[in-house]
Amino acid sequence: MELKIAVLLNMKFTSSNISSALFLAKRTVEFHRHNLRKKMKLEVSQDIYQVLATYSTQ
Repeated sequence: MELKIAVLLNMKFTSSNISSALFLAKRTVEFHRHNLRKKMKLEVSQDIYQVLATYSTQ
């Protein structure tokens, strides 16, 4: 599920958009975003967009 959310985040979807697209609660999406940031050792949520953009261009 985190991979799907990462792909949608890379497409600039918001948590609300992702929750609608995947039929999940917004809080569930936020939980997965938090886990992604933790795994990437990021502190600020904005950083996740930069990291995902870097990986998507490689």
